[in-house]
Amino acid sequence: MRSLLVLSLIAWLAANPSPARAEPPKFSASFRKAEDSLQTTLTNTGGVFRITTKSGIGDATIKRDSGAWPKTIRIELTVTSLESFTVQTDVCKLSAAPGFKDSAVFHFDRKGEELPDAKGAVFTLEFRKRGDRLIEVTLPPGLCTPNTKVLKADWIDAFRR
Repeated sequence: MRSLLVLSLIAWLAANPSPARAEPPKFSASFRKAEDSLQTTLTNTGGVFRITTKSGIGDATIKRDSGAWPKTIRIELTVTSLESFTVQTDVCKLSAAPGFKDSAVFHFDRKGEELPDAKGAVFTLEFRKRGDRLIEVTLPPGLCTPNTKVLKADWIDAFRR
Protein backbone atom coordinates (compact mmCIF):
# COMPACT_ATOMS: atom_id res chain seq x y z
CA MET A 1 0.00 0.00 0.00
CA ARG A 2 2.77 2.40 0.96
CA SER A 3 4.71 1.73 -2.27
CA LEU A 4 1.53 2.34 -4.29
CA LEU A 5 1.15 5.73 -2.60
CA VAL A 6 4.82 6.62 -3.30
CA LEU A 7 4.49 5.54 -6.95
CA SER A 8 1.29 7.57 -7.29
CA LEU A 9 3.03 10.63 -5.86
CA ILE A 10 6.01 10.20 -8.22
CA ALA A 11 3.68 9.82 -11.20
CA TRP A 12 1.71 12.93 -10.20
CA LEU A 13 4.90 15.00 -9.77
CA ALA A 14 6.17 13.87 -13.17
CA ALA A 15 2.89 14.86 -14.81
CA ASN A 16 2.63 18.18 -12.95
CA PRO A 17 6.08 19.76 -12.76
CA SER A 18 6.39 22.91 -10.66
CA PRO A 19 6.12 26.04 -12.74
CA ALA A 20 9.45 27.52 -13.70
CA ARG A 21 10.22 30.74 -11.93
CA ALA A 22 10.09 33.68 -14.26
CA GLU A 23 13.42 35.34 -14.79
CA PRO A 24 13.52 38.85 -13.35
CA PRO A 25 13.13 41.54 -15.97
CA LYS A 26 16.22 43.23 -17.34
CA PHE A 27 16.45 46.91 -18.24
CA SER A 28 18.98 49.13 -19.95
CA ALA A 29 19.10 52.90 -20.12
CA SER A 30 20.52 55.66 -22.23
CA PHE A 31 20.81 59.32 -21.27
CA ARG A 32 21.28 62.64 -23.02
CA LYS A 33 24.13 63.36 -20.60
CA ALA A 34 26.85 60.78 -20.06
CA GLU A 35 27.22 61.68 -16.37
CA ASP A 36 23.63 60.59 -15.57
CA SER A 37 23.08 57.01 -14.42
CA LEU A 38 20.40 54.45 -13.54
CA GLN A 39 20.17 52.01 -10.66
CA THR A 40 17.31 49.48 -10.83
CA THR A 41 15.85 47.79 -7.75
CA LEU A 42 13.21 45.07 -8.18
CA THR A 43 10.96 43.56 -5.52
CA ASN A 44 8.06 41.10 -5.67
CA THR A 45 5.59 43.96 -6.04
CA GLY A 46 7.40 46.63 -7.98
CA GLY A 47 10.43 48.33 -9.33
CA VAL A 48 12.38 51.48 -8.59
CA PHE A 49 14.44 53.27 -11.21
CA ARG A 50 16.81 55.65 -9.40
CA ILE A 51 18.22 58.22 -11.77
CA THR A 52 21.26 60.12 -10.58
CA THR A 53 21.54 63.40 -12.43
CA LYS A 54 24.43 65.78 -11.83
CA SER A 55 23.20 68.85 -13.72
CA GLY A 56 19.49 68.64 -12.83
CA ILE A 57 18.37 68.72 -16.47
CA GLY A 58 18.17 65.56 -18.48
CA ASP A 59 16.32 62.70 -20.02
CA ALA A 60 16.42 58.93 -19.82
CA THR A 61 15.26 56.19 -22.14
CA ILE A 62 14.67 53.00 -20.16
CA LYS A 63 14.37 49.93 -22.36
CA ARG A 64 12.87 46.64 -21.21
CA ASP A 65 15.33 44.09 -22.55
CA SER A 66 13.55 41.00 -21.17
CA GLY A 67 10.81 40.00 -18.76
CA ALA A 68 7.76 42.01 -17.77
CA TRP A 69 7.44 45.53 -16.39
CA PRO A 70 7.00 45.60 -12.60
CA LYS A 71 3.42 45.94 -11.34
CA THR A 72 4.29 49.25 -9.74
CA ILE A 73 6.98 51.58 -11.02
CA ARG A 74 8.65 54.44 -9.19
CA ILE A 75 11.25 56.79 -10.59
CA GLU A 76 13.54 58.42 -8.06
CA LEU A 77 15.37 61.53 -9.24
CA THR A 78 18.31 63.06 -7.39
CA VAL A 79 17.01 66.61 -7.66
CA THR A 80 15.89 69.27 -5.18
CA SER A 81 12.61 70.18 -6.88
CA LEU A 82 11.01 69.67 -10.28
CA GLU A 83 10.25 72.58 -12.54
CA SER A 84 8.93 70.01 -15.02
CA PHE A 85 8.71 66.26 -15.47
CA THR A 86 7.48 64.21 -18.43
CA VAL A 87 7.09 60.47 -18.78
CA GLN A 88 6.10 58.75 -22.02
CA THR A 89 5.40 55.21 -23.25
CA ASP A 90 3.54 53.81 -26.23
CA VAL A 91 0.35 54.32 -24.18
CA CYS A 92 0.59 58.11 -23.71
CA LYS A 93 2.68 61.06 -22.54
CA LEU A 94 2.15 62.68 -19.13
CA SER A 95 3.66 66.06 -18.17
CA ALA A 96 3.55 67.84 -14.82
CA ALA A 97 5.18 70.74 -12.97
CA PRO A 98 5.25 69.92 -9.25
CA GLY A 99 7.56 72.83 -8.40
CA PHE A 100 8.70 73.22 -4.79
CA LYS A 101 5.94 71.18 -3.11
CA ASP A 102 6.83 68.28 -0.81
CA SER A 103 4.10 66.25 -2.50
CA ALA A 104 1.84 66.72 -5.48
CA VAL A 105 -0.70 64.65 -7.41
CA PHE A 106 -1.64 65.21 -11.05
CA HIS A 107 -4.57 63.56 -12.86
CA PHE A 108 -4.83 62.89 -16.61
CA ASP A 109 -7.34 61.59 -19.12
CA ARG A 110 -6.69 58.72 -21.53
CA LYS A 111 -4.91 61.05 -23.99
CA GLY A 112 -2.58 62.49 -21.33
CA GLU A 113 -4.38 65.81 -20.91
CA GLU A 114 -4.17 67.13 -17.36
CA LEU A 115 -7.46 67.27 -15.43
CA PRO A 116 -8.33 69.63 -12.55
CA ASP A 117 -9.17 66.73 -10.21
CA ALA A 118 -9.54 62.95 -10.05
CA LYS A 119 -12.99 62.92 -11.69
CA GLY A 120 -12.68 61.08 -14.99
CA ALA A 121 -8.95 60.46 -14.51
CA VAL A 122 -7.39 57.43 -16.17
CA PHE A 123 -3.82 58.15 -15.06
CA THR A 124 -2.34 59.73 -11.92
CA LEU A 125 1.24 60.86 -11.30
CA GLU A 126 2.28 61.19 -7.66
CA PHE A 127 5.34 63.16 -6.57
CA ARG A 128 6.87 62.95 -3.10
CA LYS A 129 9.99 64.67 -1.81
CA ARG A 130 12.27 62.32 0.16
CA GLY A 131 15.05 64.27 1.83
CA ASP A 132 17.02 67.20 0.43
CA ARG A 133 17.89 65.77 -3.00
CA LEU A 134 15.45 62.99 -3.87
CA ILE A 135 12.04 63.16 -5.49
CA GLU A 136 10.01 60.01 -5.93
CA VAL A 137 7.54 59.78 -8.82
CA THR A 138 4.99 56.96 -8.73
CA LEU A 139 3.85 56.08 -12.22
CA PRO A 140 0.24 55.07 -12.87
CA PRO A 141 -0.77 51.46 -13.51
CA GLY A 142 -1.42 50.88 -17.19
CA LEU A 143 1.27 53.25 -18.43
CA CYS A 144 3.52 50.27 -19.17
CA THR A 145 1.73 47.34 -20.80
CA PRO A 146 3.12 43.95 -21.91
CA ASN A 147 3.66 45.57 -25.34
CA THR A 148 5.60 48.53 -23.96
CA LYS A 149 9.29 48.28 -24.82
CA VAL A 150 10.50 51.76 -23.81
CA LEU A 151 9.77 54.27 -21.06
CA LYS A 152 11.10 57.80 -21.57
CA ALA A 153 11.42 60.46 -18.90
CA ASP A 154 12.75 63.99 -18.90
CA TRP A 155 13.11 66.48 -16.10
CA ILE A 156 14.24 69.95 -15.15
CA ASP A 157 15.29 70.66 -11.54
CA ALA A 158 14.18 74.13 -10.47
CA PHE A 159 17.56 74.41 -8.68
CA ARG A 160 19.62 73.01 -11.55
CA ARG A 161 23.35 73.34 -11.29
